[in-house]
Amino acid sequence: MIRIPIIIASFILLFGCGFKPILTNKQLAYTISEIKYSGNEKINKYIKKNLITNSGSGKNYNLTFNSEKNIETLSNNQKGDPSVFQMSISVNYSVIYENNIILTESIKKKVTYNNIQDKFELSKFEENVVRNISNNISNEILISISRINK
Repeated sequence: MIRIPIIIASFILLFGCGFKPILTNKQLAYTISEIKYSGNEKINKYIKKNLITNSGSGKNYNLTFNSEKNIETLSNNQKGDPSVFQMSISVNYSVIYENNIILTESIKKKVTYNNIQDKFELSKFEENVVRNISNNISNEILISISRINK
C-alpha cells in the first residue's frame, strides 16, 4: 500500500523537474556561420557535418579547428607483427565572436584496439572509430559553445 504513493511521487519528481539534455533540442540558440579547418580531412569532414547539422539561429559564431590523428603500435606478437594499436585524435579549436576569440580549447581522445588479420576489416573498424570519436568531439564543441552562449 505504501509503495504505490512512493512510486507516484517519484515519477512526479523525476518528470516534473524540467531536466533536458543540452543537445536533444536540435535548434540551438546560436549559429556557426563560418568554419575553417586544417589537419586530417576525414575527421574534419565528420566534425563539420555534425556542427552544420546541429546549428540553430541566434548569435553568429565562427569556428576554426585543427585536427590530428596518430596511430601507435603498443605491442607486437612473437613474430614482430603489431597486435595492439592505440589511436589518438586531438582537435584544437577556437570560437570567434565579432572578430574576437572568446574560447580556445583542445580535446584529445584515445582508443586502444586489437589488430585484425583482415586488413579490409581493420580499415573499416578504424573508419568507424574515427567517425564515432569525431562526432563525440563535435558534440563537446557544441556543448562548450552552449555554455558561453548563456
